[in-house]
Amino acid sequence: VGTRLSHYIYKEFNNKKLPDDFIRVHRSNIVSISKIEKIHGHIIEINGDLVKISRTYKSIVESIIN
Repeated sequence: VGTRLSHYIYKEFNNKKLPDDFIRVHRSNIVSISKIEKIHGHIIEINGDLVKISRTYKSIVESIIN
């Protein structure tokens, strides 16, 4: 599927517990922790793609990554 999830797969994840390697970073974004290359403030870089981290999930992301 690549670095982006299809809408169908996202809907499946949206209603269930995420696999251990995945983290929600925004209401509409779920990413694989192992694919995160860099974090710049409220932005995650994955394979050159930039994904926004919402204020709601920022502290959760930081606690898992650090």
